[in-house]
Amino acid sequence: IGTDQGELLVISPNLELKSVLPSSPMEGITIECLCTTQKGFLCGGSDGSILIFERQDDAKIPYKRLDRKIQYPGNQTKIISMLVYSVVDENIIVATDNNNICLLYTSDAADDLLCVDLGGRRIIKK
Repeated sequence: IGTDQGELLVISPNLELKSVLPSSPMEGITIECLCTTQKGFLCGGSDGSILIFERQDDAKIPYKRLDRKIQYPGNQTKIISMLVYSVVDENIIVATDNNNICLLYTSDAADDLLCVDLGGRRIIKK
């Protein structure tokens, strides 16, 4: 569960609080959405950022935040309102608070469409 204080809470299957992830963003951003992946989850923030967390074999800290932070392109801060992860082709669909939708490629495959390089990933602007 993500909070408006930027904390990520780990909840047990019987809905009891297990812990607060020590690698929670807590950078003055609100957690707007979460999306599971094959290796962990993605976290969309109110500052236009997408953080990547991977599962690890540690009962006390079950997820580790990767150093990579994906920032939504542009001069204006966009709130990431929704993330959808495609397991088949490992792409991410990103929706923002102002109704923009982008396709984030997780591969470096070249594309003929208008795209912006974003930390080794490609974003297709609608």
